[in-house]
Amino acid sequence: MPGKQLIPSDAQAHRVSISTGKYPAELTLVAVPRLSPAGFIEAKILYQGVQPLLPGPAQLFRDGDLAGQADLAYTAPGEALTLGFGQDERIKVERIRNVQQAGSGGLFSGKDQVRYDWTLKVSNYHTGPRNLEVREQLPRSRQDDI
Repeated sequence: MPGKQLIPSDAQAHRVSISTGKYPAELTLVAVPRLSPAGFIEAKILYQGVQPLLPGPAQLFRDGDLAGQADLAYTAPGEALTLGFGQDERIKVERIRNVQQAGSGGLFSGKDQVRYDWTLKVSNYHTGPRNLEVREQLPRSRQDDI
């Protein structure tokens, strides 16, 4: 710890800053339209500190405002970690189902098929272009034979 810290003996909990640092981050806008029409900010950070980051809670700030709290895992110097910084209010994603077709899989397979066709409409209300990563899961059936 840098220097001495005075902690009053008043039977109250007190927090003491052990260290602060600024590290380069790669920001990504992420959307999962199946779950939410919002875009979210993720930061991939290459931790370049001298000592490892110990596991525990961390407060996350965005533009000087509290964006949330994260539970950090043990992170060694030189290791990368990913943190979520909440919703980007200027990105909206709409997921629209166009077509759902059901039919036979063919003469020899004897299995039925269902095909879906989706359109994703992305609205960017920022003043300039933004890169957006869309994460979508493949349809997975609950039946083992499909």
